Amino acid sequence: MLNKPAGYSCSHETGEGQLVYDLLPEQLMARNPQPATIGRLDRDATGLILITDMTRLMHDLTSPRHHVDKTYKVTVDQPLPPDIDKVFSAGTLMLKGETKPCLRQRFTV
Repeated sequence: MLNKPAGYSCSHETGEGQLVYDLLPEQLMARNPQPATIGRLDRDATGLILITDMTRLMHDLTSPRHHVDKTYKVTVDQPLPPDIDKVFSAGTLMLKGETKPCLRQRFTV
């Protein structure tokens, strides 16, 4: 588990700025396979992320076929629209650059 600070990317890609893997001991990063995050948080987001080198565990927790529920608690810097719960629960929300809508989500304020 790692409490990801703001400004760090969950990517392995060089050129992405500071990476969460830079926070880990070199000994851990020398493992084969290398550790990877289970899921991601945006660069500006902070919070608990899981990091493992157990590829099977990573797959079991992140593959949509396994239907593992995830809960996110967020704090926003401006008021949310009053109908935001309907937007998330409709199953029609499209993110920029995506070709399929997001799955329906439960949303509570």
